[in-house]
Amino acid sequence: MKISLVRAIAEITIVVAAFYMSLVWLSTAISPYASPFGMLGGVVAALLFIGLRGERFSEFGFRPVGLRATAIIVITLIALAFAIFIVLEPHLESLFGPVDLSIFNPLEGDTSLYLWMLAASWIGAAFGEEVVYRGFIMTRIAQVFSLSMSGWIIAIFMQALIFAVMHSYQNTAGMIEVFLYAIALGVAYLAGGRSLWPVIVAHGLVDTIAMTDFYQGGVITNQFIQFR
Repeated sequence: MKISLVRAIAEITIVVAAFYMSLVWLSTAISPYASPFGMLGGVVAALLFIGLRGERFSEFGFRPVGLRATAIIVITLIALAFAIFIVLEPHLESLFGPVDLSIFNPLEGDTSLYLWMLAASWIGAAFGEEVVYRGFIMTRIAQVFSLSMSGWIIAIFMQALIFAVMHSYQNTAGMIEVFLYAIALGVAYLAGGRSLWPVIVAHGLVDTIAMTDFYQGGVITNQFIQFR
């Protein structure tokens, strides 16, 4: 299915606005740590657009995939996340300054906040972000180009750019890392037959490792710094 550029931009803008407004409202009304659940506002908006156009949800990533393919994609994406942290991050920080993840410092030793953030990571970030960015935004952009290979390539880079901008709190080095990892997620989404489940699982596990590291005061990080 082909869609006009104007309509694609309009729908993507509304979806992004929906999750951003939800994010801001949750951060203000409840806590900054409730903000990941704001992605569900974007999910609802995306699903409404899909439904209103009479499209199949399977075209936006809600399709099955084999366990073997899932395992390969998940392991590859987790390994890539560690490679970015170990190999690339020191060089980026030397050029652009440190990655700023200070917002997560209060997790150290706080079990209730840690459990809350695990739920937020899986529901809001892993599920919500993958549905919105890799499922909806990528597909909408590719549809402008009739789902051609060049269209998918453009879509991968565009969704990664939007994804990186929404992580601007991590500073420039962090945004570059997020941009590169979002490209990998986009490629993995296509490699998995346009199924969201492998990238959701990989995203959730990477975030779980990160949240566990913050909770333990950087124990995991310190183990890998020696490889830099």
